[in-house]
Amino acid sequence: MQLFLDGLAELCARHGLPTELILVEWNPPVNRPPLSRALSLPKDNRFFTTRIVVVPPAIHQRFRNSESLQLFQMIAKNVGIARARGDFVLTTNVDLLFSEELLSYLSSRSLQRGRFYRADRYDVPADIPPGNVEEELSFCRSHVLRINKKEATYDLRTGETYWIYPPQTNTESRRHNPLGLVILGLLGLVYWYGEKARELWVSKVGAKGVFHRRQPRVESMVERRPILSRLREFAPHPFKNLWAAGVLDSRIRQAMFGRGRRRLGRLSGQSVRVVLRRGFRLALAQVPRRPALEVRLATNASGDFILMARDDWIKLRGYPEFQMFSIHLDSLLLYQAFYSGIREAILPYPIYHVEHGSGWGPGTEQSMLIDRLDSTRLPYVSYPRFLQMVGSLSKSRGDRHFNGVNWGLMDEKLVEFDSSAELKNAVPLPSGGQG
Repeated sequence: MQLFLDGLAELCARHGLPTELILVEWNPPVNRPPLSRALSLPKDNRFFTTRIVVVPPAIHQRFRNSESLQLFQMIAKNVGIARARGDFVLTTNVDLLFSEELLSYLSSRSLQRGRFYRADRYDVPADIPPGNVEEELSFCRSHVLRINKKEATYDLRTGETYWIYPPQTNTESRRHNPLGLVILGLLGLVYWYGEKARELWVSKVGAKGVFHRRQPRVESMVERRPILSRLREFAPHPFKNLWAAGVLDSRIRQAMFGRGRRRLGRLSGQSVRVVLRRGFRLALAQVPRRPALEVRLATNASGDFILMARDDWIKLRGYPEFQMFSIHLDSLLLYQAFYSGIREAILPYPIYHVEHGSGWGPGTEQSMLIDRLDSTRLPYVSYPRFLQMVGSLSKSRGDRHFNGVNWGLMDEKLVEFDSSAELKNAVPLPSGGQG
């Protein structure tokens, strides 16, 4: 945390970027010194001030699952967002180093309202040698372990790629056509009934086709077999669809749709097998696959960097305040923002994440985390549930809120320490807030 604090303060002073850092001390242990004493807060820096907001254990214990979770990360971030005074608010974590290029861009005053900004995260080892910020950033640039981009996480040590949004091939981008399979299967049943199926006639009557019987025994055969009886409803349309798709050759089309009544038995066994073979290929690859997420946002490692105008944060009422482990909640916020009219912008400047062996990681680490949560029965938003919630956001009308008007504990009077006052006085925040 001290590495993050010193690096950010130095870069803000270097680029002349007025910054207010809010640290939320959630549920502090009674047997440890508070952050106001444990940290060496920067002084004599007119571009950088630090505020520490304390959420005491008494408030933490009001939440469900408070005995299993010592931190409700997204609610804690909302505490800081709701009390921020800047025009733009960045939510981040203290295990990071921001790049020189990123601070240079932020100091250019180019940010826009109505956008949420994301940045790619570069993972680096924890043994960063102490030094000034240039030396630390130089070490980070030359010791990258993984790169977390929008589409995937790239492990530079093993060469593995962990896809978030895999590139779609022609096969992967299409799905089975269930109705087509059923129709073609029924057509196959008709063919394999052999001589009995040859007694069925096909004719065009207006825009629809119907089956006619030539002998009573054919009608009784159809009535005795419910599957075949469904051919009255389904059969004419697949024939037309197959014809339009180019599956049927001219001889078969003539037999099915030529002038006058033509018997289905006019088709040779070889011709019908061609229809079935080509038709099944059509059914398997004709319909485009609907992606799990129709809109692809930069959710990969999004909890480390989400930047928006303060007014946009207030419009969304912050992160979803679910009283559970925080997996997928940051991603859910991005979709909430998108469907509320706030558009994505990805900054081409890295942030460096210092490895610490806990939290969310790709591959095996991700599976181990899910297994641990399941074994301890900690509630979390599963990925299928996340997809359902995104789908609901895309269809909802009006305001898209997960929280009430008192999000971010705005109805609570919390103790705050301000570095600009040299931490001499505790300043209680006013109750209430904007919704």
